[in-house]
Amino acid sequence: MIYYSDDNDDHLPHMHEWLVHPRNKSSQTVVNGKKPNGERYNRNQDITTGTLYPYLKNQDIYLCPTDKIMLKRPGGWSKWADFSYAISGPGMDHRNPRVYNAKFSSWVEPDKSMTFMEESLDAPLNDGHVWPNVNDLLATRHKGDGNGYGVTNVSLRKDMTGLGCVLMGDARVEVWSKQKFHDYLSPLNPKIGSRAGQTRFWKPYGKVSMPSP
Repeated sequence: MIYYSDDNDDHLPHMHEWLVHPRNKSSQTVVNGKKPNGERYNRNQDITTGTLYPYLKNQDIYLCPTDKIMLKRPGGWSKWADFSYAISGPGMDHRNPRVYNAKFSSWVEPDKSMTFMEESLDAPLNDGHVWPNVNDLLATRHKGDGNGYGVTNVSLRKDMTGLGCVLMGDARVEVWSKQKFHDYLSPLNPKIGSRAGQTRFWKPYGKVSMPSP
């Protein structure tokens, strides 16, 4: 992220285009319409076109080692299984500079703000970016059954044993428990609700009114 912002006038990657860019050239090997792993090629899911791919140069990096063994997306949600991580929507939104700020120099406390996190596998969109809402929640697959946070199955919300990884703005990886995410950041927590977006975790720029761990 730091290298990217250095090369792009302090701008952070676009929340959609970091993963797939509609105009960038692909470097994906395709033979008879299929990728090397046998899956059918889909240009709309070609991560070699993403703006971060030139910095990573390896598709395996997009997947958590756990997910390389078995990536479960329960229910009728997206079956796109080439990546494990989702980027911060509020931190990478270029649409309205008066509301959002996608420049890295605007981050007040990078050590408290998220750049990427492992998203819950029962999140409905699986679109590569997350926001402070009841669907975009921390993954739980590193402990427990790994079936998700409880977006689609409310009974899963009672199990707080799950663990997920978070990449902070200062390039540190933190392992968060589902309980910690729920206590501080989850809109499903009635003590937080719609105010989750006012934590430094979700809002890296400007002023915030909610505490962050």
